Amino acid sequence: MIEPQFNTVLENQLLLQLGDRLKRLRKEQGMGTVEMAACIGMARNTLRAIESGDPGPSMGAYLRVMSALGVSSELALL
Repeated sequence: MIEPQFNTVLENQLLLQLGDRLKRLRKEQGMGTVEMAACIGMARNTLRAIESGDPGPSMGAYLRVMSALGVSSELALL
């Protein structure tokens, strides 16, 4: 059985990696945080939290960013 504390560390690491990938993709597409946030109807601070791997934003918010960047949810963690 996996320890609960280990799960939290693993989840945080996955969110950090996902946020980093989303940030990199946004930059590759030539979009700034203000432009991207406006494009998907999200506050800039929420977008920045997602890109930093913050567990605070909802999974729906993560999915909106991934969709706007053309990332399928299945490929996001590869």
